[in-house]
Amino acid sequence: MSADMAEATPKSIWLSDLTIRNFRSCKKTEVKFQPGVTLLAGENNAGKSNIVDAIRLGLDPLSGRATRYFEADDLTEDAAGPIDIALEFKDATDFQKALFINGLDLKTGTIQYQTSYLPPTQEIPRGKRVRTAGEPRGADSDFEARAKINCVYVEPLRDAKYQLASGNGRRLGTILNALLSEEEKRNFEQNAKDAFDKLSSEGPISTVSGTIQSHLAALTDPIRSQTVEVDFETPKLEKLARALRMKMAEKGIDPRDLDSSGLGYANLLFLSTVLLELSVVRESELTILLIEEPEAHLHPQLQGVLLDFLQSAAKGEFDVTTGVNIRGRLQVIATTHSPSIASAVGVNDIVIIKSDNESGTHALDLQSVDFGTGKTRDNNIRKINQYLDATRSELLFARQVILVEGISEAVLLPAIAERFLENDPQRLRKFKACTTIIVGSVDFKPYIKLLTHSSPNQQSIVEKLVLLTDEDPNMDEAANSPSRGSEHEAPDLFCRVVSPYTLEVSLLGDTNENIDLLKEAYLQQHTRSKDKWDTINDSENPRGTMYTMMGRNEIAGESLKIKKGQFAHDLAILLRERKRNGSFKNEFKCPEHLAQLINFITCD
Repeated sequence: MSADMAEATPKSIWLSDLTIRNFRSCKKTEVKFQPGVTLLAGENNAGKSNIVDAIRLGLDPLSGRATRYFEADDLTEDAAGPIDIALEFKDATDFQKALFINGLDLKTGTIQYQTSYLPPTQEIPRGKRVRTAGEPRGADSDFEARAKINCVYVEPLRDAKYQLASGNGRRLGTILNALLSEEEKRNFEQNAKDAFDKLSSEGPISTVSGTIQSHLAALTDPIRSQTVEVDFETPKLEKLARALRMKMAEKGIDPRDLDSSGLGYANLLFLSTVLLELSVVRESELTILLIEEPEAHLHPQLQGVLLDFLQSAAKGEFDVTTGVNIRGRLQVIATTHSPSIASAVGVNDIVIIKSDNESGTHALDLQSVDFGTGKTRDNNIRKINQYLDATRSELLFARQVILVEGISEAVLLPAIAERFLENDPQRLRKFKACTTIIVGSVDFKPYIKLLTHSSPNQQSIVEKLVLLTDEDPNMDEAANSPSRGSEHEAPDLFCRVVSPYTLEVSLLGDTNENIDLLKEAYLQQHTRSKDKWDTINDSENPRGTMYTMMGRNEIAGESLKIKKGQFAHDLAILLRERKRNGSFKNEFKCPEHLAQLINFITCD
């Protein structure tokens, strides 16, 4: 738990651990949560929705209307045992320990609830759900207490406009219930009745009623007279809500029907009404808000605003302006594949969800990454969080990652890969699918620790990680950073590649065979500096001379004054330039160390 969350949130029960066995892709999956907001981040089909569904099956819905039931197909393929979902709750108060006494583990002070499902057999043709509590497990007979821990589910691909604008009135009725006292509700219904009575007693309705009565009398008076009256239905809050419609528009414009609003703002409006629904709960001790893909229809800036809003709600700071408070404690668990959403929280609040055919879905909680201890750990976490916040990075969603020092590597590597893999389009596509991360400094260690962090079954966040760094020697041949990243050993997962001198210098080639191509790129930036390049060309050690003329030890008056970013862009254009027949225009041979990098990241 982060220090800020610990200080802001009072002690109260929260879901800390979920263990799932034999449920769809979750063969044996353990997920650890945070007391405020936890993001389940990962690629499609990793199993994020299965984890959310497991929570829904293990808890009662807040509304009392279950929308998810166990099915025979939920059993993991080829699994022998039943489906088992175990939930552990921490930080229960003394009152809550007494309330949930059936699930209390006296050794740890945690609350333990389990739900199992026995698939259909001849003896139980419809299958059977079994609820147990405690550790060791025993029969859970106090369902009323257990129901005070519940969940609210917000589905992905939700049609917010439809759910807010439809005539069932449920959402608006919930909001009215949340904001109005019992006396205000009665007054509202009475005022509506008085208004309807007035409309019924005069004008068109009165005329229609009289006309129908005269026709009816002509038919019924000879036998038995009947009286008819046209009137409004007795107004009740829920029925009145059906006649209401939400309207919205940008500030300064008259509100219009939601059909005229953007999907993103309609989605935010829908989520705000969901939170309002939580405020009418009088007896819940914990409500877990399960949101799938909160980023739906939202641009990146709105995604960050939404996450900040949810974090405030989890701290009990929902809506001080209206005086609406969520009853009990709110915990938020959201699934996402949005880098912008992930960057809105710290690494401690993110769980990476991965999946493979052998072990199924597994969860890597980033709080357990070995970032060191004490101040070292705090500083490393700050570096990662600041990086995520500044870049909206894909860092947490990639399978193959290349860590580089600067923009030059990020610009040039794809162009070099296109040349090296010219005749292997399948491997080229694989290279394009990897993610290049510009660390922007020489401190790679926190990123390596994060990306190679593994679960108990040795599944890490990334499948392959390459560190591309520069040797950066002093001109007395002593390297400034010869061991950067070398302390990490995992040959199947991690590869450290070092450019002699710097990347730009290394592109001259192992035997300086690319010197003319680099000259052309350099002269595009410095059209009158041919003599400086000739100094490199005529040197016995072109790479050493170029490095000297680029760096701090430059020969007086002989500085190349290369703008590295522009040089990289110019060189990448030349690398990609083609002739009319489709072949590459300029000769280029990939240096050996970069060929090693490309082979490692693209070969099985």
